[in-house]
Amino acid sequence: MGLSLTEKKLKRNKQIVKALKQGVFHKEIASCFGITRQTVWEISRGAGIKRKLTRKENSKRNTQIINSIKQGIAYKKIADLFGLSESTIRLIGKKSGIKLRPSQKKHFIRNKKIIKELKKGKKQIDISIQLGVSINTVWNIAKRAGLQKTKLIVLR
Repeated sequence: MGLSLTEKKLKRNKQIVKALKQGVFHKEIASCFGITRQTVWEISRGAGIKRKLTRKENSKRNTQIINSIKQGIAYKKIADLFGLSESTIRLIGKKSGIKLRPSQKKHFIRNKKIIKELKKGKKQIDISIQLGVSINTVWNIAKRAGLQKTKLIVLR
């Protein structure tokens, strides 16, 4: 005769706690067991496993993240490696004074071209076609640059 549902959950939770104590990331555990990260957090809290790192561990982790960013590794990949979100990785980089990434620099140059063309009086639709971006992208860049005086009607 098989195990009851409660017994199966207890067995699964023991395996999760064991993995947590070995330092496996919550995200990995969740995908392995087919459950949400929230469920993993709840199991870890129930087992008395602390969620937060010590200051020393946090500092060491952030140093590793900063080095990864400087090496040019994608934020998504770094986030997956450390079990964090991409926005947390960006925030750590920003706090450490890391400037724009190369892909962001590329967008920065593109945005400058868009602003230059808008100041010349070109239509947004023409700029979007010329640079291969959506009309909404051109509109948002114009808005951020303060070049948007009236509400635009976006044609689709």
